[in-house]
Amino acid sequence: MIKAITEQISRNVSLNNEYFLADAINIMLEQNNRFRVEQIDTWLDAGIPEALLATNKYLLQKHLPEFDTVTQTGVTIIPPVIIGKNHSLKRCIVGPNVSIGNNCSLENVSIKNSIVDSSTNIKNKILEESIIGKNVKIDGNVSRLNLGDNAGVD
Repeated sequence: MIKAITEQISRNVSLNNEYFLADAINIMLEQNNRFRVEQIDTWLDAGIPEALLATNKYLLQKHLPEFDTVTQTGVTIIPPVIIGKNHSLKRCIVGPNVSIGNNCSLENVSIKNSIVDSSTNIKNKILEESIIGKNVKIDGNVSRLNLGDNAGVD
């Protein structure tokens, strides 16, 4: 599949600068790849923010991997939660249904039902139902946010 996606990108097979999995599958068919049918128990969508958050919640509740327990003073964890490596949490309530990437710093934050990508710094914030990209800096107020990579909010 990765080879087909790479081929798709090199051919620039896209619609409005968006690449679709169906086009990569068509490239695989062109290359005479073999397919088989598999029965699935659960369909997990990630096409819109609400669906991505629902998928994150499902995966955390059903397939949570083991991780190091956070034992910092002033931090409350409400499972299910997964927190990446090299994190800094100060005066936080995290969870339920929160995924936090590596190298994140949260200070004076309450966050639930959200996803935070790596290397993001959040201060003085209450977040719910939010998706935060990589390298984002956020400070202040209550909100529901969907922010891409390298964004900032004061």
